[in-house]
Amino acid sequence: MEVPEEELTWEVGAAFLGELEGEGDIQVKKVPEHEVVSTIFKGPYSETHAVYGELYDHAQKNGHRINGPQLESYPNHPNLLPESELLTEVQFPVLKQ
Repeated sequence: MEVPEEELTWEVGAAFLGELEGEGDIQVKKVPEHEVVSTIFKGPYSETHAVYGELYDHAQKNGHRINGPQLESYPNHPNLLPESELLTEVQFPVLKQ
């Protein structure tokens, strides 16, 4: 669960309508429709990792296996709310076993 910072790889994404071409380090990636297990975490972003294990266990108990990296999305704005009110949706893509 712990990876040194220099070994981390990140992707940042945004949904859009229409056509767009990549340029330089910016790439366009189509994500095919897929199933996920997900949950909403309420609290500081730095504590979001606390739900990863629970979400993984839930997937396993329900006959799914994780099929890729997690996705986090942030439905509210950190400049408008205290950290205790921040929401993070965590998703793992899954395949039925």
